[in-house]
Amino acid sequence: MKKSILFWIMLLAVLPTAVFAGSVTRTAPSSATGTVVVTYTLTGFTGTYGILIDDDITGGCTLSDGTTRFTSIMMNPETTKTITLNMPSTGSCTIAGEWDFGTTQHGDFPNTIIAVEGTSGCTNGATQACTITNCPGTSTCSGGVWGTCAKTDSTCGIGCTPAATAACTVGTCAGTKTCSSAGAWGSCVKTVSTCGDDTCDDPDQWLCGVPNIAIIIGGFFLLIMLVKSLK
Repeated sequence: MKKSILFWIMLLAVLPTAVFAGSVTRTAPSSATGTVVVTYTLTGFTGTYGILIDDDITGGCTLSDGTTRFTSIMMNPETTKTITLNMPSTGSCTIAGEWDFGTTQHGDFPNTIIAVEGTSGCTNGATQACTITNCPGTSTCSGGVWGTCAKTDSTCGIGCTPAATAACTVGTCAGTKTCSSAGAWGSCVKTVSTCGDDTCDDPDQWLCGVPNIAIIIGGFFLLIMLVKSLK
């Protein structure tokens, strides 16, 4: 981001007496309503120093003057600085930016997300119990919105191990079934494909279950009797 000219002028003046080992943090509540206070804290800097802070604010939050960019120089003995943001009525705001101590030290702030209380439904970082396909799980709040439910037991809901096989039956015939990649058993397949082909599926058929040879012999005798009756 573009650096302030004033910052460079001040830095040249204080550089000889500053200690460079330090850091800057930005803190804010994860949710708020109306207004919210953001705090910047310096640690590890001694002597005479000047630290440039440059933040962009998105999502509807604004500074007291209605702008959405905060630029400031923190000089010794200052170790903390606060700003107040006006929150929107719904949603969440994001603060993203950096801090610099000349060309000697640079740091990128982690993004700060502030949800609007009462409309977001959750506080950033909070977790809650949930269920996914009848399995227990948890979801985490991010940006004021509950995330996708994740199973706490990865094996829950899986009926079998993919590619596993098991014995089964098709009618009275032996067979096998195979577990799919989704953890579900497939259809039972007969071990002997012709098994059961000579059986009858309709119990109302009077020849159901009678072996083919018996039918042939019975038919032969009926034919002989018919011939005799015609003589």
